[in-house]
Amino acid sequence: MEEKEEYDAKFVAIGIHSGTIYVRGKIRHVGREAKTVDVNEKDLQLIKGLVEEFSKFFNPKNKREKMSNKFTKIAPLSHRP
Repeated sequence: MEEKEEYDAKFVAIGIHSGTIYVRGKIRHVGREAKTVDVNEKDLQLIKGLVEEFSKFFNPKNKREKMSNKFTKIAPLSHRP
């Protein structure tokens, strides 16, 4: 998949009622049960750890590049299933 700054995917996070999705870049459309928010410092620390773990197995040389992008957090509007 080509890396983009903004994704035009449809039906992202449709039906989400718990958990969190982190996307590198921006998402235009999310399901009506979801919202997009900016990541905070705690989120960035979590993402950094996940990127480091991922990089141990896949392309360890581009960790810094992955973390240099802006991330978007997708979260549920409520916890009601």
